[in-house]
Amino acid sequence: MKKKLFFVIILFSCLKGFSQDSIRLYLNDNYMSIQKDSAKYIREVIRNKNHYYITDKYINGIIYNYYELSSLNPRIEDGLSIHYDEKNKIYSKGNYEQGRIKGQWLYYNDDNTIDTVYYSTSPSEKNREKYPQSIYQTNSKKTKALGCLIIDSLSCFMKENFHLPARACDQNIRFEIVTNCVIGPNGKVLWHEMAILCNKNAIPQILNDINDEISRIISLFHYEVTEKKPFEITIKFNYGLPNKIVG
Repeated sequence: MKKKLFFVIILFSCLKGFSQDSIRLYLNDNYMSIQKDSAKYIREVIRNKNHYYITDKYINGIIYNYYELSSLNPRIEDGLSIHYDEKNKIYSKGNYEQGRIKGQWLYYNDDNTIDTVYYSTSPSEKNREKYPQSIYQTNSKKTKALGCLIIDSLSCFMKENFHLPARACDQNIRFEIVTNCVIGPNGKVLWHEMAILCNKNAIPQILNDINDEISRIISLFHYEVTEKKPFEITIKFNYGLPNKIVG
């Protein structure tokens, strides 16, 4: 995406200089404030009870970004956000809650279809001690074969259902995740944890978005199994990185 994260310090300074609840800024290619005659972008900011409603437009008035913030510095998305792609078509629309993606989000596809997804606000299971290694680590050929089948199935399921979160898309983030999952007798993931390796130093909010998206997909996964005890698998999911990650 061509749009960049705005410079919150500059915007914060501008807002301090205005007494009214709304301002309009004219920006150049580097998103620096300039005179209207030389501007390429317009940023309209409404402030209401320490909440900020920001609309970015091209100088011709076409909207290419909308977001709501509870804080400028640090930047904290809170409320509705509409992200656009490089063709100025809506890429995604949904809400953040204090910087985390939350609830229903809409992703707009190139074929004019819309995918509706839901991000849970409840924390994922972190209690590793509930699934001691002695329960699910086994040398059984049957379990190993079943584990390979589930790895293939879950990998395909991730690829089919994955949507790159908008903030990661804005920053051109590429990444690989390594996820350990405990599969229960019901064929669902009882517990998981993941490590994320990126092509650049990503801000924590973007890593949280990727984590939330992968966790959303994992929570939907189900595989018909006949195993009586939980067992563990490890899968990798790569988005745009070479197979071998350095560093």
